[in-house]
Amino acid sequence: MPIYDGGEPLAVLNVVAAPGRTLGDRDMVLLMDLVHLATNTIVNARKFARMAMEKLTLEMIMSHVSPFIPQTVRRIVEKNPEAPAFEKKEIDVSILFLDVADYTRITESLTRDKVNFVIEKYFSAFLDIICCHGGDVNETAGDGLMAIFQGDPEEHALSAATAAREIRRRTEEINKELDGLFFPLVVNMGINSGVASVGMSRFSGESGTRMTFTASGSVTNLASRLAATSKDGDILVGPETARRIRDKLILFDRGAMTFKNFKGSIHIYSLVPPERPI
Repeated sequence: MPIYDGGEPLAVLNVVAAPGRTLGDRDMVLLMDLVHLATNTIVNARKFARMAMEKLTLEMIMSHVSPFIPQTVRRIVEKNPEAPAFEKKEIDVSILFLDVADYTRITESLTRDKVNFVIEKYFSAFLDIICCHGGDVNETAGDGLMAIFQGDPEEHALSAATAAREIRRRTEEINKELDGLFFPLVVNMGINSGVASVGMSRFSGESGTRMTFTASGSVTNLASRLAATSKDGDILVGPETARRIRDKLILFDRGAMTFKNFKGSIHIYSLVPPERPI
């Protein structure tokens, strides 16, 4: 008795009667019921196998993609997988920008494998520190990264500043560890706090749609300018961040500075004593 899924043959049910016995109408009805049960069992088993394979494939894909997805985006998706809230919101954040000084010199003086080793060595340590303090690395480049700290306004400003100080200390430790093998790395940082537009930016074109999680606005722009202005391993801090952490960390006055696309001068502070360049 053949077993089909639609027009596709699945199996054959062979029935053997005992010697001297024949199959009657009642037996045939029972056998047809058995054929239907066997059909459903095989079809469901095949569906389950396909679902299991698809799930396994999806898990493998996500294991490769996951490192590129910010923790904040994961939490948004986990909270509401069917309709994640990706729209931008005005949120109080602290933004940390980190730039590697003389990156061009490093890439020109070392082989590609050595450049990859050096950058991964340092940036792996930086990532651990930022995550430990509740930050989320949302953008990376060969010579830097951007991290967003959310939560209580007073707390995330301190978290960003503490993370920056630990990154500086860890940079010095790795420099000593690799002394004589590679040029010491100099990392410049800038931190700024305030309300930014936080969420997904969508870019659509003929090739499809791309989305990136980021924080935009003047708060982010100033943090970026501070990192670009920082020299010799300095950690420059915007006025709002300084106001929130001045009772908890020692700040060093850098005076008023002017920045591109910002009106007037802005009073800037540092987390690093002037006499302690790397």
